[in-house]
Amino acid sequence: VCTALRAGYRLIDTALFYRTEKEIAAGIRMAGLKREQVFICTKVLQKAHASDAQVRNSLKESLRNLDTNYVDLYVIHNPRAGRIKEVWSLLLQLREEGLCKAVGVSNFGVGQLEGLRESGLELPEVNQIEVHCWRQLQKVTAYHSEHGIATMCMAPLARGRMFGRSDLAKMAQEMGRTEAEVAIRWSLQKGYIPIPKSINPERILLNMADGFDLTMRQMERIERLDTGFMSCTMASPCHELAWQLVADSIPDPDTWGGNRNKSKGYGKGKSKFTNSEPTRW
Repeated sequence: VCTALRAGYRLIDTALFYRTEKEIAAGIRMAGLKREQVFICTKVLQKAHASDAQVRNSLKESLRNLDTNYVDLYVIHNPRAGRIKEVWSLLLQLREEGLCKAVGVSNFGVGQLEGLRESGLELPEVNQIEVHCWRQLQKVTAYHSEHGIATMCMAPLARGRMFGRSDLAKMAQEMGRTEAEVAIRWSLQKGYIPIPKSINPERILLNMADGFDLTMRQMERIERLDTGFMSCTMASPCHELAWQLVADSIPDPDTWGGNRNKSKGYGKGKSKFTNSEPTRW
């Protein structure tokens, strides 16, 4: 965190679930920055959706961990957490109370966003969703543009799983850049907010994708890479969950694969499908 901040990064994405909030607070102090110089996004604990009191406590715990009295962006982590209408209404209230400056969602699709709108609720300011060169979600991003929702790209590098497997590798070689640089530059030129992650100081600097622009022809070339590839197979598919499943109640985990661990026999704490991630930059 300190390395990224000293390099010039000013947005840090985390979640109570990631268990990195205390380290982020320490990193900000080590970098010698004031709280107001850093934009912090964190997320509601999924199991806290069980009640309004637990949602409020989830934010309070994050504020203690982050050593702050507000966060810049507070986000519903995934629609699969359920009770979306009630929880979203509470997030709007928390914003009014000054505990967060902006509110958003993560892994929401058009159907779920429309569900909020048709319920008479304010739409999110941000939707953090897996969007990258190989999963461009054009219908979702078009909806964002139409309704003034910022697209924050979770896993903008597809966790590196497509590196060397598409025309992006050739393009990067032609440009004398890394695939990561080109992928992040594509996100930036699309008007998105990419949040790559790395613990490697050299890659942290490269992920700034500074000093070059993609031409229109190169942007069009990247458009053709879209295959719908998902690097996060637990969270990302949830953008297609039916609104009626998540609007007013908590869906059965079988509807989104939450019981796969039991069926595979991995046991508690040893899930092959864990979605715990460190802070992204």
